[in-house]
Amino acid sequence: MKNNIKPRPALHTEAAGKIYPGAWKKIDNFRADRGIELPNWPDWCFAPLAAWYAIVCAETERQALDLQIIGDVSRLAALGAWRAHWHGFWTGPKNVVDSDNLVPVIRKINQNN
Repeated sequence: MKNNIKPRPALHTEAAGKIYPGAWKKIDNFRADRGIELPNWPDWCFAPLAAWYAIVCAETERQALDLQIIGDVSRLAALGAWRAHWHGFWTGPKNVVDSDNLVPVIRKINQNN
């Protein structure tokens, strides 16, 4: 049965993209410079929090972040990693929840563990 509802992280990702319109392009640039212009970081790490901190600073035109906005660093980090890997786990149409499409993915994950 299809319910055509966007997953909650997709809604949060869209909202974050409106608040920080350049964030996704900036993180792509950070990752492209990994080990070249920037220090290398472990493979298990999508991007260090320092990258997200720099993005929030750049997007808000600040040199440092105050307590009212510092939480956006971790929120963007979580959403950015989710956004990057979403298409690797989802077999159905973009931004549409369909339980029929999730079942084969869940089975594959269970078979590999």
